[in-house]
Amino acid sequence: MTDEQSVMPEPTPPVQADSGLSFKGLWQVLVSPGEFFEKLKDNPKTLLAYLVYVSCAALFFVAVGDYLLEIQMKVLEAQGQPTAQMPQHVMKMFMVGGGVISIGLIPLVTAAFAMFFGNVFMEGRAKFKQLLSVALYSGFIYALGFLAVIPLVYAKDSAMVSYSLATFVADQGMQSVSYQVLSKVGLFYIWEFIVAGIGFAKIYNWSTNKGMVLAALSLGLLSLLHVASTVLGSAFGPQG
Repeated sequence: MTDEQSVMPEPTPPVQADSGLSFKGLWQVLVSPGEFFEKLKDNPKTLLAYLVYVSCAALFFVAVGDYLLEIQMKVLEAQGQPTAQMPQHVMKMFMVGGGVISIGLIPLVTAAFAMFFGNVFMEGRAKFKQLLSVALYSGFIYALGFLAVIPLVYAKDSAMVSYSLATFVADQGMQSVSYQVLSKVGLFYIWEFIVAGIGFAKIYNWSTNKGMVLAALSLGLLSLLHVASTVLGSAFGPQG
């Protein structure tokens, strides 16, 4: 009895969840993403990050909705489409709602792409919730970019402002291919990309470089699809 007890392994203590990780992650992802995602790997969080992410997008669209509506009206007029069939406040409501929904889908699509490339082609192993948590917390940086733009919009009295290279082709309009391409080369996009790469590397236990490759594949493909939709819209949309 004594001999059997002497060779029995010590019980492994359960992993203690980091209390308040969801809240702390909103600033840790900005200052120490590697340390944060290491904790998030075994304790993925999505709800709070999603609420904050969508709230930032909603605040942006509500705050600058009138400016965006003005741009949309000009686009419709240029295409020869009627603009008086629907009250402007209703158009703004649909535009804000559609914008928030579109932005809200981005982390889900990013996580799906990451899981497809990471698990299938790069022979990794991760759960969707883990990848979604990375997409959401790195996307929080993208959402901060929305908030940072609001003061510029009011200062310049125009929605054609950006923290990206798109500011150099603002005269071509948001619907132009050049604007959409250059808008992907900006402060908050690059910051989000780097943080996502670090997060993917931690989730998959890969090198940082390999995590960056996955970030390029997932976020890059999403950006490519966005630009492609703009190209198709310009090519096949109604002409004025």
